Amino acid sequence: MKEPVFLVMIDKALAQTRAIEYAARRAKVLGGHVALLYVVEPVGIEAWGGVEKAVLDDAFDAARKEMLKHEAFVLNLSGREAKTYYRKGERMSALVDLIETHQDISSVVVAAKMDDGSKNPMMQSLLSDKGLKKMIVPIIVVPEGLRSDEAPT
Repeated sequence: MKEPVFLVMIDKALAQTRAIEYAARRAKVLGGHVALLYVVEPVGIEAWGGVEKAVLDDAFDAARKEMLKHEAFVLNLSGREAKTYYRKGERMSALVDLIETHQDISSVVVAAKMDDGSKNPMMQSLLSDKGLKKMIVPIIVVPEGLRSDEAPT
């Protein structure tokens, strides 16, 4: 039986701490891994090639710095290093492409932010008819308010 790989999308705007924690704890219990995906979206200034490249380089540098914190968190909780992926493009497309090209990914873990009534665009996209039709792995939704001691092990 292959080791489960729990994929979590990383983005400063997403409520992913609970999702990472859940994924890392499940990976530890099941002898699996956590995969982290950071997608840098296009900046929309393609006509200015040099400027776009500089902006994208800065965005990828920021993504790497952000990922380092999450990688350390995963290692601390699961005892195993996270697999990390960086992509450029639209988030949902990048997510689907990664899952299709990396057959070892067994599920996507997302956190549901409920405290301020705001909508998580990634969550909406994943759970829409369009998103669900593209998913070939289960989606695990973790309530942001779930305490560590309440999470299944």
